[in-house]
Amino acid sequence: MTETAALEAWTRSLGCSVSQGERPGDLSAMPPGGGPPILIQRRNYEEWELIHERRIDVAAARAAWLSPADERRPTDVIDGIVRRLAAGYPLVEGQVMLVVGDELRLRFSARVYGEGLTQQAYLLTLSSVLKAVQAYDLAAAARADDLAALAEFQAEADAVVKQAADAADAAAATAPPPAPEANAPASAP
Repeated sequence: MTETAALEAWTRSLGCSVSQGERPGDLSAMPPGGGPPILIQRRNYEEWELIHERRIDVAAARAAWLSPADERRPTDVIDGIVRRLAAGYPLVEGQVMLVVGDELRLRFSARVYGEGLTQQAYLLTLSSVLKAVQAYDLAAAARADDLAALAEFQAEADAVVKQAADAADAAAATAPPPAPEANAPASAP
């Protein structure tokens, strides 16, 4: 069985700072250079779980991930993104759930088993969770850039449409009245 001290030493070897978790025997790992923490939690005598969780306000999630005209639920959209990102990393699972009120809980996790656990296997799993979280943050930043570009494009398009409408209105106001049709019957004197 792998002990907490071994996991702590192995986690530090990745450059993470490690502190005690909320429960006895749990650890909290902070990646080098900062970033979101990973909880290293004992599930039972033979199993550990590496967990990253964060809470996101539903309104902030809608603004961050959905275009203004998108009517889908942010929970569904972000859950799909998180699951696809997690699928690219061995043993990592991802999910998003609506929790109390208007908050979403985003979670990346992976299990490691104490029996026969090697430093390399543990570090590859921890690295996978860290990379999944990093991929989410990179995707969120790219999405923010896309939505900013969309807003800029929409503003430019609106300005062009307004300019064309203003020009059409000005032309209509200064145009001479239409000439009578050539085939129209002449009016009597």
